[in-house]
Amino acid sequence: MYLARVVGTVVAETKYEGLAAQKLLLVQPVDHQRNPNGGLEVAVDTVRA
Repeated sequence: MYLARVVGTVVAETKYEGLAAQKLLLVQPVDHQRNPNGGLEVAVDTVRA
């Protein structure tokens, strides 16, 4: 598991079929002390958080 902070949502006009009903989030990876660790990434919210 990776730790990350959600910084926004992603709106896509066109999505891959397998992601059609999925919510996409923009996340910032963080280390164990919650300091930013790397660039922004797009993640799929599979647990509907």
